[in-house]
Amino acid sequence: MTYSKNKAEEILKNLGLNKDEIAIYLLLAARGPLTILELHKITKVPRSSVYKLTEDLSKKKFVEFLVVYPGIKVKAVRPGNLGIVIQERKKMIEEKQKSLNNLTALTIDDYRKSPKTEIRYYKGIKGMKQLIWNTLDSSKKIYGYSTWDREMSVGHNFEINYEREYVKRELTDHILFDRKSMIGIKKKISLKSPIVPNDKRKVRVLQDRRFYVSGDTYIYNNIYAVNLWNTDEVWGVEIENEKLVEEQMGIFKILWKKSQPLDNFLN
Repeated sequence: MTYSKNKAEEILKNLGLNKDEIAIYLLLAARGPLTILELHKITKVPRSSVYKLTEDLSKKKFVEFLVVYPGIKVKAVRPGNLGIVIQERKKMIEEKQKSLNNLTALTIDDYRKSPKTEIRYYKGIKGMKQLIWNTLDSSKKIYGYSTWDREMSVGHNFEINYEREYVKRELTDHILFDRKSMIGIKKKISLKSPIVPNDKRKVRVLQDRRFYVSGDTYIYNNIYAVNLWNTDEVWGVEIENEKLVEEQMGIFKILWKKSQPLDNFLN
């Protein structure tokens, strides 16, 4: 399904972008990650203005900053991952969700081939939510480690919206807890979701005292992601690298085999 540039601009305008922001986003979507200097040279917009435009687009969740030696590049967020923008604008959710779905179908969704490694940083609760929401882009399965208390940070409504989208996309979780997290779960947290079927969330516990979990770790597609919030600051990082994920999945599978089903501890 192909749209004209005018149609793309109209959709992005409906999603809250101004004329200059639209131009920057479409350029990044078409050409892939660019530096501030490259954006300045192509658009002829003053560098100071480019800095502000990319910062504003980042706050609106339309672009990400990549750490690429020896500097930083700006990358357009895939249209399919902009759902969190809609979640945060509930008053116009129906109209904007329709616009987002149309945007996903644009030919600008066909990016240039990504580099072998990308590193993306996320700060604060909004960044934490974005990193979690990105896991919905998994092909089918999400693997990882958890302390199972993130709801206290991101809020109940966000968790409900996430789980509904999780079920809609027919995803499956494989979650591993450590001994410490298991004690907390028994005391205060229910693992039974009214939305996610039991067969879509496989949970096991590894009792070995040497195994320690802090925050959440997600492994899916070619992405290894970590969210930490039980510290003085809330931050997360995504590393997109096929070899790293292959290595981490090998470790996860070994630990998974050494673990026991959650039900053994709840009965």
